[in-house]
Amino acid sequence: MKSIARTLVAFVLVAAGGFAPPSGIAAPAAAKANGRIVWSRFPEPLPTEQGLTSARIVSSNPDGSDLRVLSHPPTGVSDIAPVPSPDGKRVVFERDIDDASQLSQIVMVNADGSGEHVVDLRCVKPCVNASGPGWTPDGTHLTFTRGVGPFIRPGQLGSAALWVAKDDGTDLQRLSAIGIDGVYEDYRARYALDGGFITFVRLRIADFASAVFRMNMDKTHVRQLTPWGLYADFPDLSQATTGSTNGLVVFDTRSHPTAVGSTDIATVPATCISLADCTSKIRYVTRNAVSLNPSWAPDGRRITLTLNTGIIPPQIMTVDPDGSHPQLVSTFPSTVYANIQPSWSVKP
Repeated sequence: MKSIARTLVAFVLVAAGGFAPPSGIAAPAAAKANGRIVWSRFPEPLPTEQGLTSARIVSSNPDGSDLRVLSHPPTGVSDIAPVPSPDGKRVVFERDIDDASQLSQIVMVNADGSGEHVVDLRCVKPCVNASGPGWTPDGTHLTFTRGVGPFIRPGQLGSAALWVAKDDGTDLQRLSAIGIDGVYEDYRARYALDGGFITFVRLRIADFASAVFRMNMDKTHVRQLTPWGLYADFPDLSQATTGSTNGLVVFDTRSHPTAVGSTDIATVPATCISLADCTSKIRYVTRNAVSLNPSWAPDGRRITLTLNTGIIPPQIMTVDPDGSHPQLVSTFPSTVYANIQPSWSVKP
């Protein structure tokens, strides 16, 4: 086990040219105590060709100790995309029930694995699914993408827009502008700590390119932060209150515009003033073509991510904001479990 762990760490450091440390990144002042890391774990080495099956939500300490199973999905159902609440006491996640019909729902569970329940988001026809959950900074509301039919073509809904609701599913309000339907789809909303704006990923339906955007809470000042050609995905906004990672968005992206099938981790400041300005400030955290699903530690001092080398099933790791000091989180035997989509909780 130790030799495999050392090999993984070495792979992170040297594969495909190693890491390119972002300039000017330093550890911010501590804001919140880092707690457990939650992620989605599959009982097979890799998801099957038919889709993501039988995944459940687990958590552990950042060093991989004290593993807990949090969710208990029915056979053939996948629990993915977990996000801890701002106080670290609950976890919300997406439950994918049927890939063919894109049926999914939002589920909540306590951090100790108790109290698992579906959040009733009033998703009835023409609503098809609820996916990609998140939290408002005060932990009283959930964000999610609401998929509404009818299907325009296979795999494309009539609308996939960001919504917000109370944590019991009531008081639903749309966040995305009405005009995006049929042109764009919005996912993975993340609030600034003061609640003044959100960052999210926008999918352009015409060519399925994606980019990170930000928007004020009154739906004004919608601004693109990354170019379409980078296919940015899985953005997470740092909650550090001070320091150089304050206001920094981490995301996964192609290593370069033509690098189909390879992903790396990069950052962009949410405060940049134009797409040209933002593009000039993008910094790669990794350059190994096998890193994805990044998420900030609550204090902004570390990033957790999925490492998918193709040699062994995907594993969860943490790194510094400059890509240094990689540490393995997910536990072995590595030939049994595939691990994806980590998210870092505060210490309750």
